[in-house]
Amino acid sequence: MQRGFVPVLWVVVCSLLVVLSGGSYYFSKHSAPAAKLQVTNSPTVTPQSTLANEVAGWKIYTNKEAGFTFKYPSQYREISYPDGSMSIDNDGLKNFAGVSVRVFPNKDRLRPDEYIDQVDTKDCSTDLKNKLVVTDILVNGHPAAKYIGSCEWAMGHDVGSQVFVGSDKHEIIQLVALFPEAADEKLLSQIISTFKFTSN
Repeated sequence: MQRGFVPVLWVVVCSLLVVLSGGSYYFSKHSAPAAKLQVTNSPTVTPQSTLANEVAGWKIYTNKEAGFTFKYPSQYREISYPDGSMSIDNDGLKNFAGVSVRVFPNKDRLRPDEYIDQVDTKDCSTDLKNKLVVTDILVNGHPAAKYIGSCEWAMGHDVGSQVFVGSDKHEIIQLVALFPEAADEKLLSQIISTFKFTSN
């Protein structure tokens, strides 16, 4: 009886080894992707070729006095105001979107994030000084601060994110998404991505 038991025992042991090694292989193959998915905290970067395609055929806005340019969609319009500010918007189209642009003197040569703490820009100053989410960024190689969130403008409606860019002319350029909507925020990002200072 023991002679017959030994081969049966070997068959059971070998079967167990095959099942265990097969299970281990299956588990390692099916659990590896889950581990990879957890390491995805890096920010998404838009490739330059994609950006170039998005802004192909856009108009160019130039401010000769302050020395900067940027591109904006060809179906949008430029509006200039008596106080020297201007805006880009698509009034009349189905999904309204716009960006306001203003230039402020910066004689004390403050960094953009310092500037908003000390200067009254009339619109949103209280909210900005109370620190909406702020991110230090570079725009065309110049220091800039992006305030993410919405606040109320003097004209009585909420605006979206704002970007303050420091220039070599001791000025601060403010670009504001006219409404806290996805279309306005996208337009602001696209304009910032094409923003360039011109040579003096």
